[in-house]
Amino acid sequence: MNKRIKALLIVPFVVLFSFALFKKNIHEPGHHTVDGNTAIILATSLADTLGEKAFQKLRIADVAGVKVKYPTGNFASYFEYQADHQNLLRAVGSLPAAVYAKRFDTFCRPISYESLPEELHHPSGLEQENASAFWFAPKEDYLVYDCLKAPFRHTLLLHKTTNKVIHRVEFTG
Repeated sequence: MNKRIKALLIVPFVVLFSFALFKKNIHEPGHHTVDGNTAIILATSLADTLGEKAFQKLRIADVAGVKVKYPTGNFASYFEYQADHQNLLRAVGSLPAAVYAKRFDTFCRPISYESLPEELHHPSGLEQENASAFWFAPKEDYLVYDCLKAPFRHTLLLHKTTNKVIHRVEFTG
């Protein structure tokens, strides 16, 4: 074989070897996986999440948030905004639940941090990084409300002295 053919045969092996050598391990710190698949971060808006009718009841400008989406299809969206707390509780309480829902709330219930659903006690690292305002909010400054509107669960942190809201919307399919 001449030298050109040998060189052409070697190049693909070198390229493949370099890909394998430099491939990033998704299990390194900074990469988050669920059942071996990587969760992703997306942008979302409060108006899209709540629906037009409920959002209009809030009388606020649209709010951008982050959505942590898992390979299972489940996701959690996070928002920070200013809104009248009573308008917000009415708006979320009036959201429809799925017709197949066996359990749902007709209004938002005040709860303590300690009585948050168990799954909220162990968020993924990706959620903690991208929604730190929710996960690390000072407990003494906020009232917590929970509203199950299957297939969604709304967890609201309402600041005790201002109109600040930290809102988590979880979709569990």
